[in-house]
Amino acid sequence: MKKSMVLCAALALILGTMDASAKKLPVETKGGEGLPSLDVSSVKDTVGTTGVKLKKWYSFDVGKGQTFKFTMNTVGIVNVVDSKKRSTLQGTIESYFDDSKTIGGTVFLVNTNGITMRKGFTFKGDAFGATTAVIDFANVKSPEDVKGVPGISISLGSAADKTFTIDKGSLRLNKKGAISGNANFTLVEGAKFNASSPEGQNIRLGNITLGERATLDVTSGKNLNVRDIATGKDVGELYLAAAKNLNVRSILGEKKDENVDVKVELRAGERLRLRSASNVNADVYAKNVRLTKSNASDLGTVNFFGTSEKKSAPEKFSIAKGTKIAKLNYWDGTAEKSAEKITTPKRVTEKNFAEYITPTPAPQPI
Repeated sequence: MKKSMVLCAALALILGTMDASAKKLPVETKGGEGLPSLDVSSVKDTVGTTGVKLKKWYSFDVGKGQTFKFTMNTVGIVNVVDSKKRSTLQGTIESYFDDSKTIGGTVFLVNTNGITMRKGFTFKGDAFGATTAVIDFANVKSPEDVKGVPGISISLGSAADKTFTIDKGSLRLNKKGAISGNANFTLVEGAKFNASSPEGQNIRLGNITLGERATLDVTSGKNLNVRDIATGKDVGELYLAAAKNLNVRSILGEKKDENVDVKVELRAGERLRLRSASNVNADVYAKNVRLTKSNASDLGTVNFFGTSEKKSAPEKFSIAKGTKIAKLNYWDGTAEKSAEKITTPKRVTEKNFAEYITPTPAPQPI
């Protein structure tokens, strides 16, 4: 009987906690109940002379199944949490202009305690940004003054569907600016996703799908790990960089009219590993490169250099047996050279590269 009572009490506590979490909405600094919406015209403070409104909150959470709505009379609003509470976003944030029908406007969240975006988090608007960096808004005079702040930004202004959703997993920004989690998400046509971390802080992302003309731009101050990236036929930009090590499990592109048009740029200060890739053109820059691990990789044009733009080669590298490369541009120690229609007969490294990669003869003058 006692065990049954204990179990019932524990279950009630869990359900009560879950219910309270689900009902969470932003709370103003003066306290009170969570708000379901905010008319931005009621906000008096602005960020410098930008015209962007500045709103302080005691807490800023949107629980599962909940919706928080901004009505804009300006280009955007910066929301700052001035307590010691982390932010958790699992519901929907919507941003509209004055007519409450036209989706638009920029919403930015600043919380130095940490920000977590979980499965189900959805944003509808022109742009959403999140950072845990300390920003001195008293010295902000224009949008240029806050450029380069580490964090996440999602731009949907050019997208037909101004919606971003985390389909699975979570995305977390900690106090130091590191970005972690296993979030899976899709960038709709024309959308842009930017993420950056400060020096010494890692970034880890899950599976990402890029629609047509979508852009993925990620720069890590230390290590960057990404699971799988799938792209459409016409990608705006795919740029991944790490100050130290870059690891990507796979990049899968699509052919357009039998031509490989998906271009990616991969940069690492130390080691770069790309396990599998197909139907992509790649600029690869790193000291130590493991280009593929799977013999199913089929690449277009690959620019294969060291850490500088040209006139250098990786100190160490490995290309898996059976890897196909339509055209390889590389530095052989004295000049930039090219090789075409390569299928590596065995694992190729810096030691046997010259034996298996033959430069394409220069065209003879007529």
